[in-house]
Amino acid sequence: MEWPDVASALARFEPPFPRAALEELRRRWQEWAPHLVAEVEHLASGGSPFRDEREEDFNALPFFGCWLAAEQRDVRFYRPLVAACHCDSERAELIFGDDLTDGLPQQLASLCDGDDSLLKALAEDDEAAMWCRYAALKAMQIRVVEGDADVDALREYLENLCEREAEVVRRGAWDYEREPFDLFCMVVDLVGALGPGRMMARIRAWFDEDLIDPTIADPSHYEEQAAKSTAQCLAEARDDRFCHYVTDAIADMAWWACFDEDAKATPTLSASDDDDDFRLGGDSRALHPGTFRRETPKVGRNNPCPCGSGKKFKKCCGAQASS
Repeated sequence: MEWPDVASALARFEPPFPRAALEELRRRWQEWAPHLVAEVEHLASGGSPFRDEREEDFNALPFFGCWLAAEQRDVRFYRPLVAACHCDSERAELIFGDDLTDGLPQQLASLCDGDDSLLKALAEDDEAAMWCRYAALKAMQIRVVEGDADVDALREYLENLCEREAEVVRRGAWDYEREPFDLFCMVVDLVGALGPGRMMARIRAWFDEDLIDPTIADPSHYEEQAAKSTAQCLAEARDDRFCHYVTDAIADMAWWACFDEDAKATPTLSASDDDDDFRLGGDSRALHPGTFRRETPKVGRNNPCPCGSGKKFKKCCGAQASS
């Protein structure tokens, strides 16, 4: 296969899974990666995520490129990918789909060139989609779990960010119409994942202030985490398969419902959907915020609907689920 053949095979999310094209891309990565860097740079500069705007024909090339780049640890993708994340929720959903909650944090962590300041700037960008901001924070946690960043430095950063975001909620400045979950709860949960011992007085006070909704985050979870050592907390994080670098992008993508011609899966939660059962800490749908336990194959909003209608998920069962 040559590049035009590979590019054509990776242009859309359609069955069958384009394994041969991906394996050829992996084999000739150094030769063809510049084409894919250019695709991500196009998105970073505000370019359309569609091949055809009228048909909303999603261009899958940068998506596949970022997954393979993460596997290859190709830092050329890091800065344009972070830049593409500085966008609102609607655009983020178009560009990343379900990867907002699953793949994006792993990709950012895997591609990071060591400059965490870009991740921090994304996390602190009040105009960026909340899930993109969270992905930056989760990427920093992954780098700690993988041994490439200092846990104490990250804990200190998250504690300071907690104070900043607590004030946002306290002032009523969070726009819950635009973003149904506030970043504050997400940051507190990441502090809990690292061991919240020295922050417990503040966490209790935030619960007392009703800044943290007890139906979303369980106070007892943080008490239990505070009793553990940092080493124990990191060991638990290592058991989360979403808390590691990408090592086999092809295996990570092969099971998705959009590549299964016979899939009749029930649509699953997407990053922008309301979810009354969403919880942080303790028993929940999330191992960590945004990392959902999936009982059915992954379906993105721009994927073919698994019901077999031939329509995009967002215009079929996805529209019904959100109505």
